[in-house]
Amino acid sequence: MLFYLTLRKISANLLSRDTIDYSRCAWLEITEAYNPQINRAARTVRLYVPQSILHYIPTYKSQSDQQKATLKGDTQPTIRDPTPRDPKVVSKAIRCLVSGYLYLLDASSNTYKNTLEDFIQLYQFSAALSIKRLEAEVLNRIDTFEGLTLAIFLAFARGYYSANGAEAQNTSLGDLIRKKLAEFLQRMVDLKTVDEIKNEDRVLGRQLIEVLLEERAAGKAQQKRTWPDASIKIEDD
Repeated sequence: MLFYLTLRKISANLLSRDTIDYSRCAWLEITEAYNPQINRAARTVRLYVPQSILHYIPTYKSQSDQQKATLKGDTQPTIRDPTPRDPKVVSKAIRCLVSGYLYLLDASSNTYKNTLEDFIQLYQFSAALSIKRLEAEVLNRIDTFEGLTLAIFLAFARGYYSANGAEAQNTSLGDLIRKKLAEFLQRMVDLKTVDEIKNEDRVLGRQLIEVLLEERAAGKAQQKRTWPDASIKIEDD
């Protein structure tokens, strides 16, 4: 079953009418990921997107470039993504690539949990398709989240690693989590949560041990620079 999202709906969700150049758009066809809760057969979702965003998505751009050589008249490229996707995630990714918009994180509202989960989905979509601009935007929003408390951070990091396994620490998001561990280190020491996390024997605990070892090595290096070795000269009276 081919499910079409109308041009009016896409323009309302992703772009304002004033910013769309309809002559420079393309069709993007994605297969909707199966949702067991809905128990609905897989369907194809068709989105109308600006061709300019295809430059940020290597696999989509490659398809577009190949088609442009043979397209005639008013025909526009049709990009097909064979991997099942969540249309909502794809739509949010397109909106971000077009306008830079991402939903704001607000620690004073319970919505921050859902927003962080959305960011993880957007991050994984960007990683899967090598969308560096989207990846950078998502990481920057998490990194600059002013309301990021230790509790929120630990829940976020544990959830990410629990869902994605040990290899997730070797990603750019894993690097950001490691950076945040270092930033929260003194807070964890003050709250006496360091040992609790170290003893988890999970990815986050192992990362914390690495951060502690790096901090210790940096402290020793700083101490050595502060108190350099110096020869002591003893003079006879």
